[in-house]
Amino acid sequence: MKKLFAFCAVLSIVIYAAEAPIRYGLKSAGADSMIFVRDGLLILPLMLLFVLQSIAGRVHPAYWAYLAIVAVHGSISFINFHTAIPVVYGAKFLLPFLFGFIVASTLTEARGKVLAAIWIVWLVTVAALTIDKFGPDNFYPWAGMKTEIGELKVDVSANWDITSGLDRRVAGLTRSSIEAAMLLPMLALIIAPRCNFLLRLLVLGATEGAIYMTTQKGAVIVFALVAAVLCLPRAMWYKALNALCLAVVAMAILLPLGTQGLLIATDGGNLSLASLGMRIQLTWPQAFRWIANNEVFPFGTGLGGIGGAQRLFAANSMNPADNIFVFMYGNFGILSVAYLLWAACSGLWLPRHLRHRAHVPLSLIAQTIGYGSVLSILEGQIAMLVTGAAVGSLWLLRKEAMSSQWQDNYRTDLVGLTMQAPPRDALPGNRLA
Repeated sequence: MKKLFAFCAVLSIVIYAAEAPIRYGLKSAGADSMIFVRDGLLILPLMLLFVLQSIAGRVHPAYWAYLAIVAVHGSISFINFHTAIPVVYGAKFLLPFLFGFIVASTLTEARGKVLAAIWIVWLVTVAALTIDKFGPDNFYPWAGMKTEIGELKVDVSANWDITSGLDRRVAGLTRSSIEAAMLLPMLALIIAPRCNFLLRLLVLGATEGAIYMTTQKGAVIVFALVAAVLCLPRAMWYKALNALCLAVVAMAILLPLGTQGLLIATDGGNLSLASLGMRIQLTWPQAFRWIANNEVFPFGTGLGGIGGAQRLFAANSMNPADNIFVFMYGNFGILSVAYLLWAACSGLWLPRHLRHRAHVPLSLIAQTIGYGSVLSILEGQIAMLVTGAAVGSLWLLRKEAMSSQWQDNYRTDLVGLTMQAPPRDALPGNRLA
């Protein structure tokens, strides 16, 4: 079961990293909708594990938490909008988090073939972005391509406002520059902490340079902060990363709330503050108005009540949210604060002998929430999958510290899911015999 989850996780990452040429090939074959096969890579292992654990009489608690969240917050959106579309969409964008929570340390403590695959995807992505940036304009045949699935139009390698020259945003093999800026830091933060200092500097520096090519300023800034921590002595990482997780949560919440009514310039190029100005003056205020007009306080608008799902039931009011707190508040209401704090605090107070294994998960959480200050990052499959793996890994470390029965997410036999007694020779009385 562990190998199945590992294979599906790696294949999902590969598909995400090469989504542009894959969509180009599917469009050429007239099979655009086949891209949804990647969702099956998450659904089928989860269903199989659920069935086997149900037969064993002990289902992983993450399943029940997922179903409870979908039921509670989904019922709110159904009452609000009288359609199940937001519920289905919400259940879909939460699914990678559940998968990541189960796969957990298989990704964050990757080794062997899994680690080799992550290295390869990182190298290819950096190279593809470099070629896209410094090569001829529209070097890749999929640049600026549009596909249509159902009634939804999807841009592939969107050219944004600047379509030529070194100022243009590039995506490489990913679907857009945003996806590239989400993917690369995740890969680098799985790889870098296990490297020696010089190799770590090389990986972090190359990643920062590649993110800069995408012109995604939020990702550039946050990754620089996380990378700075990873350049400190290892003994300082645990406390510094926990502090950074708490700091980025505060930033994500306070940024849209504290800038209400602030006037800021919305003119400029790709590396200006124009996009932040548009968020402050337009996106965030409009999102809060939509939520205020449709929410069931304190539960927000309900699952799928803002963001991408609006294209299917409220296209004229579609708002990208562009902030993890705004997006979560729309979906989960006041509970969004509790969910964010749970993720940010999940690495606190671990036993000393386990803290070194928390470095990668904490780095990933800080990157996700930090970049989420200016992006609805939870709608990105790779962000949800890797964040789920990070939070799941920290959850497993706590279970290991408590010698809990849930130290292994994959166990499907009843005996394996029960507390095991220590060997007879490990008992104090037998040591003295």
